[in-house]
Amino acid sequence: MHAGEAYGPESIFQAITDLHADRIGHGTYLLEPDAIRDEDIADRGHYVERLGNYIADRRITLEVCLTSNLQTNPHLRSLESTRSANCAHSAFRPRSARTTG
Repeated sequence: MHAGEAYGPESIFQAITDLHADRIGHGTYLLEPDAIRDEDIADRGHYVERLGNYIADRRITLEVCLTSNLQTNPHLRSLESTRSANCAHSAFRPRSARTTG
């Protein structure tokens, strides 16, 4: 299920809790507190830390497609920035990295 590529960490949480997703496509903003839009979330750093731990503890797969992230996200200017934006995902297992082809 695609989540976290446009809306941010809250969409990832919703996909996992409301829709019982066991795979997250993209998840680009998983660990980005500044991408949180919900004003009721006071401690954004703690929110993304807990969300990341929740995903890791439940072994939810993150599908990171570098070229697709680059094509769909106007904030990513190059493949190198896509890698750096997604390198935080390396702390979580399992994951899948691929190119669109």
